[in-house]
Amino acid sequence: MTFLNIPGTPDDADASGCDLVGGNNGTGLAGVLALAGGDLGQFLNPDENGDISLILLAQLAGWDEGQTGNEVGTADLKLFNGDLNADGDFFIDPASFIDNDPMNDPLIFFPGASTENQLLVTPASEFALSLPLVEGLPIQINLAETKLKANLAVGAAGFDLTSGVLSGYLPRQSIVDLIVAIQTACGAENPPSLCDTVTAVLPIDGNPEDVLPLILQLIGGFDARLDAGVPGDCDPLAMEGDANACNAVSVCLEIESEGTKIAGVSAE
Repeated sequence: MTFLNIPGTPDDADASGCDLVGGNNGTGLAGVLALAGGDLGQFLNPDENGDISLILLAQLAGWDEGQTGNEVGTADLKLFNGDLNADGDFFIDPASFIDNDPMNDPLIFFPGASTENQLLVTPASEFALSLPLVEGLPIQINLAETKLKANLAVGAAGFDLTSGVLSGYLPRQSIVDLIVAIQTACGAENPPSLCDTVTAVLPIDGNPEDVLPLILQLIGGFDARLDAGVPGDCDPLAMEGDANACNAVSVCLEIESEGTKIAGVSAE
């Protein structure tokens, strides 16, 4: 990926092509980035040492060079965490696969994505992305009902995605798991430096369920409901347990990528 961003407002999200259930239209997680003092784009660019925090590689299985989207019709989209070696070659991190085994499917897998009319449109799938906000404090984003839509162009080096949006829903339990991960990292003997900022609003030793309302304030609250995995409208004022209560946060990411060769899978 060469571009990754969370729209700042629901209107910005609408202009980008985000189309989610929920009044926030996918913008809630912008509050988490504000806490970290940055944006997603910073993780895609080399730091002063030339290291890149977040490398996402994509592969369209079943597409041969020279074919058009209409000729292919559908292809399996696979996303991987990547590594970059000293020679500038990209490799797939084995942790991208189920059980860390390259013989298994990747953790992020959209089977049967449409490629017609030079437009990539995926079916809904699960999506797990670790955002390295700071060393030692990754933010794991586990989305349900995730879809990707982008303009598609194919060349000798691979395929480009432009004007893309990846949208899904962050369930309640995923947010609780996120709180536990942050508490564990910041409660360690040598916590990341960002924990000084985090602990100003997030109790280290608090019950994660008690901390949840604080996180929801930061990200604009639940704005959608997942019922048996199906997203729908909800009543933000309904109490937990009510059939109309919200229990998920809509998430939308603007994305772009450029074609590149993948040299293989990194050695473990």
